[in-house]
Amino acid sequence: MKTKFDAKSAHELRYLDLGGRGVRDLLAVDGGFLVLAGPSGEGGYSFAIYFWDGHDGLKGAEPQGSCRLLAELPSSDKVKPEGLTLVSEDATAYEILVVNDGAKSPSLDAYKLRKPSLPRAAR
Repeated sequence: MKTKFDAKSAHELRYLDLGGRGVRDLLAVDGGFLVLAGPSGEGGYSFAIYFWDGHDGLKGAEPQGSCRLLAELPSSDKVKPEGLTLVSEDATAYEILVVNDGAKSPSLDAYKLRKPSLPRAAR
């Protein structure tokens, strides 16, 4: 949902297709968002990171949103990715940290993800 906090009734819903996964965390980056996605509740879906341009992904939306899979993440019943933060970003890649929950103590994993190629109008 996109909203202005000083005008709470002025909001807009936006949808994105995560292949049955739910949003675990969002991170603003140049041109859009990194989306950490995983199971809703205790479902059996895997975890992944997507790049989303921020536009509505419903068919017929104008402009039509784009959500691209960047990486599948390892997980188990003891290690569940729950949050992400940006370490650095350049013209070709994101360096991120993913915090995991579920083990005896939280853990961090570092990833370097190649940026998706975007249409010129989206840059």
